[in-house]
Amino acid sequence: MTKTLHLSPDDGGITRATEVLHADRLVAFPTETVYGLGGDARSDMAVARIFEAKGRPRFNPLIVHVADAEQARDFVAWSDMADRLAGAFWPGALTLVLPLRAGHGLSPLVTAELPTLAIRCPAHPLAERLLRALEAAQTAGGDIRGKQSAALLVVSAESSGQSWVDRKVDLRIADHETPLKELRRLLNVHRAYEHMNAGDLAVEHGEIEKAMEEYAAAEAMFPDNLEMKYWHAVNLANLGRLEEALPMFREIFKKGPHWKKLTPRLTKNGLLTVDEKTLEKILNQ
Repeated sequence: MTKTLHLSPDDGGITRATEVLHADRLVAFPTETVYGLGGDARSDMAVARIFEAKGRPRFNPLIVHVADAEQARDFVAWSDMADRLAGAFWPGALTLVLPLRAGHGLSPLVTAELPTLAIRCPAHPLAERLLRALEAAQTAGGDIRGKQSAALLVVSAESSGQSWVDRKVDLRIADHETPLKELRRLLNVHRAYEHMNAGDLAVEHGEIEKAMEEYAAAEAMFPDNLEMKYWHAVNLANLGRLEEALPMFREIFKKGPHWKKLTPRLTKNGLLTVDEKTLEKILNQ
């Protein structure tokens, strides 16, 4: 059953709202224009809950709120024009749409998998206090060099007696300036590979469309990873969908020539089940 908490705009309310956000739940808060429904933009679960609560279609991207222009630089490719606009209108009702920065750490659901991000710095004091409180958990502490650590361990509810099976997620960041950001990045990589593994399993079971959906989900979460795209292309070729696979091979070979060297070896161990003519077409990309 969903429970709604009514929080006061004081230190106690801000602290409780921060706990709610860290638990991947949602908080409604005022900005200088309207009330917003907010969640942690780095969390797939929180962002999915925003879409569900608002009945918003997944192809309609969200706006990310930041405390200031310095924080915005963590997520987008900042420019001189953006700096001038932010200096003139932030905090305020201006939303900037800028290219995503590599390693931004946001959930791909936020941008509807687009290469840009809508970002703003609200002028309402409560929204700003909420954002600052979220930062505080990471900025507080650390050693004399400002280095910190973080870990995430997820295990099965019931033990099988095999720790390597029960341990579902085991990520650790040590001696890092922004451990939570790096932990989020690694969790995103972990989830992407889970999609890849699910795609491989679906292929084994003959569930081709499900496999393609899983591969696409993996690539959306980790678009710069050529390995994921490569095995997606290999499976397409194995399924006889060469016209779809060839453009992918072309892009992969251009960015990573070593993948072309690997490809002929796959036919010898049965990982690429195509004839010589088809293999030649692939290698000519």
